[in-house]
Amino acid sequence: MTNITHLGYAPPDYKYSRKIILKIMTQLFTLPWMPNFMVRWGSSIIYPYLA
Repeated sequence: MTNITHLGYAPPDYKYSRKIILKIMTQLFTLPWMPNFMVRWGSSIIYPYLA
């Protein structure tokens, strides 16, 4: 089993973290009715911020 540790800083008033954004985007772009071009577009936008 692999353990993953997330270390990061978010100011007290910061509403969204990268982890939350990734979760929302993953849920949205893996919907069965989502067209492939939208998935490619969404991943091209979000990937630079998460890599």
